[in-house]
Amino acid sequence: MAASISRIAAKYQGFPRSGAEHTISGMGAHRSSRQPDLFAVAGQALFQEPPPAELIARIRGELAGTLARVREARVLPWKDLTAATLAELRFNSIAGWLPEDEASALRAAFQWRSTVSISSPTGAKT
Repeated sequence: MAASISRIAAKYQGFPRSGAEHTISGMGAHRSSRQPDLFAVAGQALFQEPPPAELIARIRGELAGTLARVREARVLPWKDLTAATLAELRFNSIAGWLPEDEASALRAAFQWRSTVSISSPTGAKT
């Protein structure tokens, strides 16, 4: 046992190694060019090219539909608070694909409207 431990220790004495050798876990050090850097500077865009126009149109349509649903509702339009929270998280998340000023305006409208729906005990539209 001691011989195998000393043999393993001798194998890794030069760590870290340079070049395209395997890592200590035995996995290769190659990273796909399609995988973004997990340790990139915060706020750095994952994609260098703009998203397709069809994607932006679908996102705008979904956000407009969700906002219309909230505006038309007399009370919270989801079955429970968990569903409402998930809808809010989704809304805020996919708004990030839009230009920053448009996304901020939509998020503010959604937040204001859902706050009014939750805080209005009578369900009256405001």
